[in-house]
Amino acid sequence: MNFIQFVGSEDFGLRAVIVAAIVASTEFVLKKIKGVPDFVANYLPLFIAFFGTVLSELVYKGSIDFSETLFYAAITSYSLGTLVSVSLRKILRGEAKGDALFALVQGIAEGILQDDADAALGKIVAILSDVTEQNGENDERLKQNVVSVLNSVKKDGVTLDEISAVAELILLSAKQFGKEK
Repeated sequence: MNFIQFVGSEDFGLRAVIVAAIVASTEFVLKKIKGVPDFVANYLPLFIAFFGTVLSELVYKGSIDFSETLFYAAITSYSLGTLVSVSLRKILRGEAKGDALFALVQGIAEGILQDDADAALGKIVAILSDVTEQNGENDERLKQNVVSVLNSVKKDGVTLDEISAVAELILLSAKQFGKEK
């Protein structure tokens, strides 16, 4: 299924795009405000994606069915919102448009990484390049590889648990991104 089919599907459609727009707006504003703790800037958009997806499910269907589909809708909305936010910040800074997967990984991980982490982000993108080809057998190995790269360029004070959580989110987002591509 490509992205256009996904957005047009009855299950997600406009609801996912609206949630993604809210996530992008939140991320964009949080990254512009100085003094916002990294934890808040990194996890509030994810919380908003899940809350917005659940709320849209409640409004649309009148009930909430906590399922894998709802979970992936939230991850997809978060990923799309992050992609839009990172792309918008790059455009405003005058940077060239880059690889979408790179922008997604950068948006998710930028709060825990040093400023000069582009080479490490490139390594993560290379690790994830065939993530959609696999059926989950190597997820733990991929996650450990991503954790290893993130750990090598983390900011001071970032814990291994935070790195592991970000790596898991990167892996889930990359898988969903690859499916929708």
